[in-house]
Amino acid sequence: MVVCNHARNFNEANPLLTPDEIKQLMKENAWTDNLGTIPNNTWGYGRINAHETIKDIERMTGIAVNDLNETTFAIYPNPVLDNLTIANINLNSTIMIFDISGKLLINKTAQSETEILDVSHLTSGIYTIRIQNEELVQTSKLIKQ
Repeated sequence: MVVCNHARNFNEANPLLTPDEIKQLMKENAWTDNLGTIPNNTWGYGRINAHETIKDIERMTGIAVNDLNETTFAIYPNPVLDNLTIANINLNSTIMIFDISGKLLINKTAQSETEILDVSHLTSGIYTIRIQNEELVQTSKLIKQ
């Protein structure tokens, strides 16, 4: 059951992936520490590392997401319904929101250190938000309810 849920999430992150591609990504990212000879009948190819697999899938779409501890801006609420607040951004930074295929949906220049974006028109799903200025490009995952 757990594997099915992860596979469904991986497919949502990139619907163009085939089942064989998802299986290969899961194998490549599996934790294999202290599990004996892999593959085996207990652990298969190892324990699922969903975080690294999702990051690989996002890299494949061209909109890779940094770990949250590398991000200096704050976005909330996340998941979001209508209005997304972005705090701690530099003036004149570019705020971009992409869908999972990499299509740019929102492109805005920050006019203050805190911006509020109306995202009510976006459909429910996983998006990538990218904040970019002359010195830095940072990305984070955004979930729209």
